[in-house]
Amino acid sequence: MDDRDAELMLAVRDGDQDAFEALVQRHEAGVINFLFRFTGDRAAAEDLGQEVFIRVYRARRAYRPTARFTTWLYRVATNAALNHIRDQGRAVLHSLDARRSSGAPGDNDEAGAFDPEDPRMPQPADRLADDELARAVRAAVDGLPPQQRAAVLLNRFHGFSYGDVADALDTTVPAVKSLLSRAQENLRDSLRVALRRFEPP
Repeated sequence: MDDRDAELMLAVRDGDQDAFEALVQRHEAGVINFLFRFTGDRAAAEDLGQEVFIRVYRARRAYRPTARFTTWLYRVATNAALNHIRDQGRAVLHSLDARRSSGAPGDNDEAGAFDPEDPRMPQPADRLADDELARAVRAAVDGLPPQQRAAVLLNRFHGFSYGDVADALDTTVPAVKSLLSRAQENLRDSLRVALRRFEPP
């Protein structure tokens, strides 16, 4: 696939619009799936997916087939996801600061409060054990620091080698191994609590 991808991207670099459409068709679903796993927000993932391919197209003239195309593509996607996470964090801090300065209600504000017992969500008693476990794994991955989350998603969910993950994250293989090791420890700690519900009384 990568040889074909590189051929298509070189054609895009030379101005072939059909080649660009072909690349989008080949990789759009995978990129959006990665972004959804990263952000947990389908609408944001679709918006970011469009942004990723816009960035790819704008960078077409600088493209050189020195690495796998998918590695280069997912570097763009990872950067978009990390920027989104940082922007979301800033937005939350800005909202909290604005709320404090305006004297608006805080934890009791119905519009902004986090309700762990949201009645719209399925209750634990109504869930199958497999669904609970899947949610626990997803929550554990979502709780990882962004760089660790990216490394796990690329390596475990998208089959990237350590070298490819390093290229996508613009770091080294030892750094990727360290990220994955810390992520594994964090996931183990997070899931230990969730798995206790499956233990016999």
